[in-house]
Amino acid sequence: MIRINLLPRAEKPRRALPTADVSRVPTILALVLLLEVVAMGGWWGYSQWKLSSLRGQATMLRAEETRLGGLLAERTQFERMKQDLERRLDIISRLERSQGVPVALMDGILRSVPQGVWLTALDVQPIVAKREEQAAAPAAPGVIERLEQAKERVDQPAQTPAAGRGQAAPKGKETRTVTEVTGYKVTLKGLAMSNFMVADLLDNLRKVASFKDVDLSVTERTEVEKVKVMNFTATWGIPL
Repeated sequence: MIRINLLPRAEKPRRALPTADVSRVPTILALVLLLEVVAMGGWWGYSQWKLSSLRGQATMLRAEETRLGGLLAERTQFERMKQDLERRLDIISRLERSQGVPVALMDGILRSVPQGVWLTALDVQPIVAKREEQAAAPAAPGVIERLEQAKERVDQPAQTPAAGRGQAAPKGKETRTVTEVTGYKVTLKGLAMSNFMVADLLDNLRKVASFKDVDLSVTERTEVEKVKVMNFTATWGIPL
């Protein structure tokens, strides 16, 4: 069975919508705009502080780079000065040893010549060696010069590759030829009554400590005043 309600329904009361206060809109917009301005000002101030801090760090790093570059240049110069001083001391030492060569040479020869051997010629030639070395570096700049260079590097902006095209290319390292006497070559000529006497002479020469690589370069039989003798030539070196 179906029931139908024919009674009228009671309508529910509708809620009233809140009315907006139009007078507060300009104040809200002004407040929002003020907050945005304050935020942008704070961000700009932070950016300027950060930029200033980075510039200060860049200046410190450039100054440190200049200082280290000066120390490196001084170290390179000191090393070259040390090498030059060692070379000079070595030359002086060689010269001191060279002064004793004539006496040691004649003493060694006189002690080595056996009976039946006559000396006819003695020739001593220096052994020269040449080598290339870098020229000495210019004097390192002082403290004032390094500070001025550091100031110029900080004040001058970094140049682009295009701006530096007109600059002259850096010069290569200069070298010089150094000639040194490393020893002497001795050539001894003479006459002997027999090959055995020549062999004795070579054995005696090889026993001298300052004589190196004693060798018999020439030996031939000849005749002097109708007497047959051996004409010989011995060579050796005297290192310094």
